[in-house]
Amino acid sequence: MDLANQKVLEIIRHSNRITSIIQTIKLIDSENLMLTGGSLRNVVWNYLHFFREEYELEDCDIIFYNSNCLSKAYEESIKGKLEYLNPDINWSVKNQARMHIRNGHSPYNGVFDALSAFPETCSAIAVDKNWNIVSPYGLDDLLNLIVKPTQFCIDNEIEVYKRRVKQKNWFVKWADLKLERNTAHNSTYPKVAVQLLNQDLYFYQSLCLVNSELLRNRNLRVAAKRYTSF
Repeated sequence: MDLANQKVLEIIRHSNRITSIIQTIKLIDSENLMLTGGSLRNVVWNYLHFFREEYELEDCDIIFYNSNCLSKAYEESIKGKLEYLNPDINWSVKNQARMHIRNGHSPYNGVFDALSAFPETCSAIAVDKNWNIVSPYGLDDLLNLIVKPTQFCIDNEIEVYKRRVKQKNWFVKWADLKLERNTAHNSTYPKVAVQLLNQDLYFYQSLCLVNSELLRNRNLRVAAKRYTSF
């Protein structure tokens, strides 16, 4: 296990909410369910910002891959079981074997492939019921509070990333986040378009820092427990 993996596990295993989620999905034997999305990413961001654990936790995004059961009804049946087992969580369940249709992508070959097509590297992570982490782009960006597009997004749909950065208001909610502006690495996206995108997002980030909730609500910062010396 590398150091970054160990750090993330150290953080999320001390989260009461994530522990409850992992304990619940472990009770579903029919699929290898995995937690992904903001519920996972934001716990790490909160910890690194000294915020309360529950700050800005989104819906609980659960993913799995089963190419033999592609109906939405099957997803809903799993969601119903999770809601029965743990009604305090706002569950969302998606079979990645069919999500390429909604996203307008080629079919995914598995969870790893699906995560590779996520918009941001810091969001492209998942953890299963045995606390195994899947992260196609590694965990360094998540731990270093860097927001940047995945290579898939750079090459295929950079506007999705740009739209998400603006809609999610991450830089208002977590002022220590850093926007990665070098999106042209190994990209087939036109260089002029990338340059304009970088300038646009940098300006947006600057506005967010002025309006940061951190500056207006310093009580969001708490003396979080430190589990280990990183």
